[in-house]
Amino acid sequence: MASGPQAGPLTGVHGAPGEPADSPLPDDALGRAGAPASWDPGRHRFRLTPRHLAVLGQLIHPGMVENELQPDLAALAAAGIVDDGLVVPAAAELVRAWAAPDLLVHVETNAPTGILSHGVAIRGRIAWTVEAWPGSDIVEHAPLEPALLVPAMARMVDLRLPPVAVSGGEAVRCVVSVPMAFVDRAFTAVDAVGVADRSEAITIIREVGRRYQPPIREADITQLAVVLSGYKLSWRVTVSWDGGPVAPPAAPGDVQLRSLVVIDAGPAGFWRRETPAEPLRAEDIDSQMAVRLVPVSAKEVWAGLVELLPESAGVV
Repeated sequence: MASGPQAGPLTGVHGAPGEPADSPLPDDALGRAGAPASWDPGRHRFRLTPRHLAVLGQLIHPGMVENELQPDLAALAAAGIVDDGLVVPAAAELVRAWAAPDLLVHVETNAPTGILSHGVAIRGRIAWTVEAWPGSDIVEHAPLEPALLVPAMARMVDLRLPPVAVSGGEAVRCVVSVPMAFVDRAFTAVDAVGVADRSEAITIIREVGRRYQPPIREADITQLAVVLSGYKLSWRVTVSWDGGPVAPPAAPGDVQLRSLVVIDAGPAGFWRRETPAEPLRAEDIDSQMAVRLVPVSAKEVWAGLVELLPESAGVV
């Protein structure tokens, strides 16, 4: 049984997949100094930390690297990404795409290993992906053909056909509507006893639901127990364009933005979070607001990813 997403895609608010490479970041956000960088020239892939990106951004604009980033400049030079102060063209292209994208995709996943941020930046006909790895501040950047944006998004959330029991229609799935506080309590109760058996997890979640006040419908308790006991991953994909930030702005009208939040419940299939609606800001969160989960198929999830993109994107 996975740990509950206390502030992740299911109920909470996200950050961005990466800051522009030449923007200042606090030391703890930059990661460890002097971490190795690597470059795959044949496929133009890079494995970099935020500190490496900061160095690359400073070399391009305005051309000087801060003293505290010198170990990271040395790591880039050792990898052949920087030579005598000059950035290899592919890395320069990567930095410029993330610094000023025309379209930005943020993919946030919440699994037992924690919350990870991935993404895609498109600038003109140039696209770059970034994918994080659990327990590491080094992420992989790779070029992407913009026409393959939706398959890349699907891969980042591990969208695959569910088990036969769900895809074959043997399982009955109904819409769930419960208070957010109950979702958190259910996760906490299961985590506290370390349940690995799905049937036992269902029993524990049902007990939490029956004690919850004000009372929750038995049908909602039972269905949520099935969903959470099979919890594999929850994720949010947010797309913004016209140069706007990917994180929900102070005023929703400030940026063109669309989001999709889904629970991958393993044997219980996929569930789209209909409410609370996106964009969801920290100040909007209320423990008593209703979490409404709608069962969807893998085909419907794919269609939802396609619908996130603006009609002018020209990538679908």
